[in-house]
Amino acid sequence: MRRFTYPKAMELEIMDMHLTINNLNYRVHKQNTENHLHSYYELHYITSGHIEFKIDFHEKLLLGANDWILLGDHVFHEETLLDDCSGYCIGIEMPDTGSPVLCSLGKSRYYMSHDDQGLFGMLRAISSEMEQTAPGYGDYCRGMLTLILIRVFRYCLPDPVGTVMTKQEYYNTRNIVDDFFNRFYRGIRDHFSIEDLAEKLSVSPRQVNRILNEQYGLSFGRMMLQTKLRLAEYLLCNTSKTVQTISTECEMTEAYFIRSFKEKFSMTPGQYIKLYRPVSK
Repeated sequence: MRRFTYPKAMELEIMDMHLTINNLNYRVHKQNTENHLHSYYELHYITSGHIEFKIDFHEKLLLGANDWILLGDHVFHEETLLDDCSGYCIGIEMPDTGSPVLCSLGKSRYYMSHDDQGLFGMLRAISSEMEQTAPGYGDYCRGMLTLILIRVFRYCLPDPVGTVMTKQEYYNTRNIVDDFFNRFYRGIRDHFSIEDLAEKLSVSPRQVNRILNEQYGLSFGRMMLQTKLRLAEYLLCNTSKTVQTISTECEMTEAYFIRSFKEKFSMTPGQYIKLYRPVSK
């Protein structure tokens, strides 16, 4: 898929709000993006690779393929590429008037999720229309964007009926989550998606990320990365395996593994081996 940029602003009426799409593009990321902010909302959808977003100078979020994040207006953010990445970016100017939807969205600096809303197919459809520019392609793109934003906003809005978790439910949930991620550490690698965890918790995939953020302060993707790095740390210190072998065993590319490990431990896997792996006699 080639890079594209929609040539002009687009007006949309969504959920009693008048929105302006001031930026719509697909691109292959070539370099990191320095800290910046916008006066509008921004939706990022990652189609391949991994990107670390740093929010308001300190909070780090890891996004991989088929993850998305909706950033609020005036939120500082920078993007660090962890490997070769590509994705979509949509700039959304919100109305000045305080609609109920906008007031609810404004309660958080960002919202993020794995794509359980079917966004990727619609984004690809927009890409196809942009390449062909057939008669009516602008109306088609406008319709697809309307559906995309409705699904994103519905995810971001609170559930109509909220539930308060009891102390026992809280500990039961923690036990299920801990056991789920420890399975990877024990070498059990099948059925390891956000949908699988959702099934174990008897909730929707959407609620999984909310639970993880509330109880651990991490997204599913970030929890998965921490689990892999915990396993890698053990293997580096207690086996004679090479960095390449360990990265493969942890289901990571070698480049992504080295960058992620250095980010967490402030040293490369090779340096960690020299410091902590016992010297063979």
